[in-house]
Amino acid sequence: MELLIQVLVFVHLIGMAAVLGGFLLQTRADPRRILTMQWHGILTQVVTGVLLAGVVPQVDEVGGTAFYPKVSVKLLLALAALVLVAANRKRDRITTGVWAAIGVIELVNLAIAIFWTV
Repeated sequence: MELLIQVLVFVHLIGMAAVLGGFLLQTRADPRRILTMQWHGILTQVVTGVLLAGVVPQVDEVGGTAFYPKVSVKLLLALAALVLVAANRKRDRITTGVWAAIGVIELVNLAIAIFWTV
């Protein structure tokens, strides 16, 4: 089971790297657009995130604290990014606001993963 969790986390991080990498690649681009790697990355993140939520025990065995609030917030952020990417992936140009929102959502989701300890 531990190997499965490690593989899912590894693939989840690859998805995150694809979304953030696409965001950073578009920093100086004109026009900005959704890259294919961002579409596949956000799909990968959502799928592996849901699988991780189902596989990883959601209660800390030491303190008995539930991880559900953290997982719920991360899922909502990931779904928001998924909606933005899906809604704009066929467009030839995206606004700076959409581009920035995708990047900020991903960075906030990453910060939650790292800094929100239960």
